[in-house]
Amino acid sequence: MTSNEAWDAIQAAFARIDAAPGPQNRRRRRKTAEEEAAEFERVPDPPDLTFEFHEAPPRWTAQSNRGVRVVKGRPMLYTKARARAGAAKLEAMFRGALPAGWVPPTGAVRVEVELVYPLRKGERVPSAETLIPHTEKPDLTNVWKSPEDALTRALGAVFDDSQIYDLHLRKFRGRSPRWAVRMWWETGRGQGLLELE
Repeated sequence: MTSNEAWDAIQAAFARIDAAPGPQNRRRRRKTAEEEAAEFERVPDPPDLTFEFHEAPPRWTAQSNRGVRVVKGRPMLYTKARARAGAAKLEAMFRGALPAGWVPPTGAVRVEVELVYPLRKGERVPSAETLIPHTEKPDLTNVWKSPEDALTRALGAVFDDSQIYDLHLRKFRGRSPRWAVRMWWETGRGQGLLELE
């Protein structure tokens, strides 16, 4: 068989596939750009619980909350007074923002945290919506630990932070300092049948 004959045979095979009905037809019409956009467009589920605080996020970290004192020749770790006061304030903020009578469901939890710190001195942004990634201290994962503990205490014995399976942390600077915690419970959304995107 010459190369031309081979090419003709391939073309004939494709023609037979195109003519085949139903699922046997593997060569389907190419989707338009609008169809592809509609297929991949996802409307995110609204959070089950949202905390929004219009003040600068906390700056202290779990490490800075601890001190060491020597007692009878032995070093002893202790929690600094300002850290205890800060933790009590955070817990009160979370408790005050909870809907009346709200009880968290059981199951896996997805959490999104957004921290917006004040702009540096002399720094300018075009609008209040413009955010600049904050790449300085405090460390993002360390600064979240204290609010996470306070949130766990505020939600009570029915919630444990080990239920968090997906955690998104973001840290910015902006004209309007604020911070928010958004939570989604997977109960009733096919828990155990989650699909990774």
